[in-house]
Amino acid sequence: MGKLVAHLPAGSISIAARNLQSGAGFTYGSTGHDTAASIFKVNILEAVMLKHQESGKPLSESETQNATQMIVTSDNDSATDLYQDVGGAGGIRAANRILDLRCTEPDPDYWGLTVTCAEDQVQLLYQLENPSSPLTPESRDFILHRMQNVTPSQRWGVPVVADPDTTFAVKNGWLDLEEGRDWVINSIAIVTYQGQTLLIATLSQHLHTMESGVSLDEQLAKLAAESVPVP
Repeated sequence: MGKLVAHLPAGSISIAARNLQSGAGFTYGSTGHDTAASIFKVNILEAVMLKHQESGKPLSESETQNATQMIVTSDNDSATDLYQDVGGAGGIRAANRILDLRCTEPDPDYWGLTVTCAEDQVQLLYQLENPSSPLTPESRDFILHRMQNVTPSQRWGVPVVADPDTTFAVKNGWLDLEEGRDWVINSIAIVTYQGQTLLIATLSQHLHTMESGVSLDEQLAKLAAESVPVP
C-alpha cells in the first residue's frame, strides 16, 4: 500500500476492513479528516431509519423514493432532502452516537464535505449486518436492498474483490474539489471474499483524475482483502 500511495500527500488514504466471521480487522492510513462525498449517503439513510424507528412512523412515499434514488443512482437532491429531514448536522451527530461512529463530522452546509475515516465507514456497514444493531432487521434490509441494486455504472471500487456470482452491497463516492485536479474517490462495500463476508472501506483524496482514483481504490481494496485473515 505504501508504494501505491507514495506519490500522494500524507493523509490522502484511509483504509479499513473487517472479517464478519472471525472479527479480524485491518486499518491503514488516515484516521480522520477524509472528505466523505457520496458514501455519506449511507450514513444519512441509517440516520433516517433510526428517526423513523423512534417515531414509529413508516417512511412516506416521497422519503422512500428519495432513499432509493439517493443510494441506487446517487442522486444528490434526494440526499439533500433527507439530510434536512433528519435534522442536518445535528441530527447526524445524534444518530452517530447511537451507531457508535467516532471520527465523522457532518458539514453543516453541504453534506458531501462531511469528514470521516474508513473505520467509521466499516462501522456503518457493520450496523447493517450486526443482529444487535440499533437498526431493526427491516431497516437493515431496506438499506441493503438498495445498496445491492445500485446502477451498473456505479458498481466499481471495493466489489472488484467479490467472489464470482455473489451478491454485494456497495456505495461509492466521487467529488472534484478543484476543476479536475483534486478528486475524492471513495468506495464502501459488503462483499463475499473467499467465502467470508468482508466489510471494506477505501477512501482516497488529492487524486488527479477520477479514473486514476477508481483504479487506485480497486488496488487498495484487493490489498485490504488480502490483509484480513480468512480462516
